Amino acid sequence: MLTEWDNLPATPGQWRYSARNGASEAAFSGRDNQPLAQLRCDPARRAVSLTLPGASARGSEMIVQSETLSRVLPYPQAPGGATVTFAPGDPLLDAMALSKGRFAVNAVGAGPLILPSYAEVSRVIEDCR
Repeated sequence: MLTEWDNLPATPGQWRYSARNGASEAAFSGRDNQPLAQLRCDPARRAVSLTLPGASARGSEMIVQSETLSRVLPYPQAPGGATVTFAPGDPLLDAMALSKGRFAVNAVGAGPLILPSYAEVSRVIEDCR
């Protein structure tokens, strides 16, 4: 886990929200417009997923830290980076959305990312509830 992550500078970039075919997504893109993190609601599965496209696809652990809650989340080997999935009511989602304006995500090859808790994050979470 990152120590004093809340004192690190925010990762440069911005969130963008989109909705298609009943699913929604918030993508955080860096200065080069490449997605660094994606938060998705899959209403058919009633699941929220967090993907770090730049992380190792070999499977490992993703660390999510907020002001009030932190967790180490294993993820399986899969193409496209690291993906962890949450139930819509998982308290870590609320902690990410309400964490002093930002939260940290870290995985091999992708981090650390200090991401703002903008409205797009909350909107995707609420879309699945």
